[in-house]
Amino acid sequence: MNHAGRIKKRLRALRINRAQTEAQLVLLEGVIHFRADGHAHWAKARGTPEVEAAGRAILAFRLEGRRLVVEFDDGSVLSVRRVWLGTRTAAQVPIT
Repeated sequence: MNHAGRIKKRLRALRINRAQTEAQLVLLEGVIHFRADGHAHWAKARGTPEVEAAGRAILAFRLEGRRLVVEFDDGSVLSVRRVWLGTRTAAQVPIT
């Protein structure tokens, strides 16, 4: 299974701050924290070794309002959107 699929299975919540410059993916075993503003652009993972490995595999991410899109080094893409009753998640796998 790819990184996006693994994270999608373990995802419990998406948190986004009011300014929409920081986001957190809350997983069963840890948290991946993202920041993208005029001063910093980084992603940090804390938790089990699997969560930290997924954090190291992040190539790029972008915050688009209430949506977080994460691209991984295996070509998979995770899209998580904050909606009124929770989150909507989609994992895309590269076509080979």
